[in-house]
Amino acid sequence: MAPASYFELHIEQGPRLERKGRTIGVPRGIVCLHWYDVVVRGESNQVGPTPMEGRHDSLAAAAEMVGATAGRLGYSTLPMVSGAGHDASYVATAGPTAMIFVPSVGGRSHVEAEVTTWEHCEAGANVLLGCVLEAAGATSAG
Repeated sequence: MAPASYFELHIEQGPRLERKGRTIGVPRGIVCLHWYDVVVRGESNQVGPTPMEGRHDSLAAAAEMVGATAGRLGYSTLPMVSGAGHDASYVATAGPTAMIFVPSVGGRSHVEAEVTTWEHCEAGANVLLGCVLEAAGATSAG
């Protein structure tokens, strides 16, 4: 991923991470409330029988970086699709983006009862730092 990348750290806004006992969510998609015409350049191949390791997909590469970093740091992950909109979905029209989710107790978000543990905040910040260092070509800790 090029150094000109956007990374967003956010609470999950749902209960899946907490229910599965995972520390880091690795969004592979974000709900979008607008329609766009998108041109993706890459190497096409038949979806069903062609394994992912034989493809060249930039979105999958960004998700793997968030995952490839969380794993090095010893955090459990969950591949997921965000059910809420995020800035990353709009920034993605201009360049590479990736999101990092941390659990919110009870899946509560944007309400007074929202709570995310300091441990999960630290884990998310560590993954964010690792991704930024990797995108910049530096070696991340872990």
